[in-house]
Amino acid sequence: MAGSTFQSGRVTSSRWTRSDTSRVDALPSGDVTFLFTDIEGSTGLLGQHPSAYAAALLRHDALLREAIRAHEGAVFETVGDAIYAAFGAPSRAVGAALDAQRRLQAEPWGELGQIKVRMAVHGGPVERRGDHYFGAPLYRCARLMSIGYGAQILLSHRTAESARDQLPDRASVRAMGRHRLKDLAEPEDVFQLVHPDLPFDFPPLKSLDPRATNLPEQLTSFVGREKERAAIARARAEPSGDAHRTGRHRQDPAGSASRRRRASLVRRRSLLRAAGGDHRSRGCRIRRGADVGSEGGGSGGDCANPVAPSARQGTPACPRQLRASRRACASARRPKSSNDGGSIAQAAGEAMSVVATGMAVPA
Repeated sequence: MAGSTFQSGRVTSSRWTRSDTSRVDALPSGDVTFLFTDIEGSTGLLGQHPSAYAAALLRHDALLREAIRAHEGAVFETVGDAIYAAFGAPSRAVGAALDAQRRLQAEPWGELGQIKVRMAVHGGPVERRGDHYFGAPLYRCARLMSIGYGAQILLSHRTAESARDQLPDRASVRAMGRHRLKDLAEPEDVFQLVHPDLPFDFPPLKSLDPRATNLPEQLTSFVGREKERAAIARARAEPSGDAHRTGRHRQDPAGSASRRRRASLVRRRSLLRAAGGDHRSRGCRIRRGADVGSEGGGSGGDCANPVAPSARQGTPACPRQLRASRRACASARRPKSSNDGGSIAQAAGEAMSVVATGMAVPA
């Protein structure tokens, strides 16, 4: 459609209207079914073949008018390369659309190759003022036509249901799903008229996204994460008592194991604090894999307190054991307490024994 617009419920042209438009005195009133047509790619054809397209446009008009008159319809407006016709019954409009498409396909178009016309049929109660119509069905029919393709005939749900029992021979309707149309709040159940003489397969209809939203178009699947959301939904649907899938932390959020670990840490730190203040060497050093704390003074200034045999035999100590041993040595470097130094030394020895036997103190 070359620059057509809607104003106050009627079709008007924003560019040009052909002067050969014929007005018809006997136009249907009340509940009217409309047939809207439009040449696909007309702007490109006009730019590439201006002379041939002008002649083809006249032939196009003649073919469509013949088909419309043959089915008791009337052309009430032509805008650019578009033709608008009115019918008193949906079955007549559907028959005229099929007849027009067959005539267009049988016509030789010369250097233009093929003229493809998209069509839409929809109707409803409208108001007639002279040779023009006003009402919502005009808008819906125009929007329905705009989502189709050349050589395709689209029907609204209202038209398909009304004409289903009076379709032309070998014709049928094919459901195309529910589609949102531009500027219209209510979506439309769209149908395609199917006939052996017409093409069957077309690209997806050029309707709006079925989800009404003001968000920008989703460019990648990363935004939606449909698979992840489906997996979460399946996990939530599973029984929560399955310990293998859900884990103990769901049944015991506080974590009994964590509480036991914290209590053990507090006890061991208290033991190390009690061991401070009695050490005969100021430079205690602990090396991984070396003799740790052997009696009589090992290499590197070992602690004088007794340590488990496994440590003296050179068994590598884990990092937690090493850190605990260093804390014990540091505590032993403090000034000797005048109160019960023997008991403090004994406690320090017990702390080193605990560390060397594998009871690691977490950092």
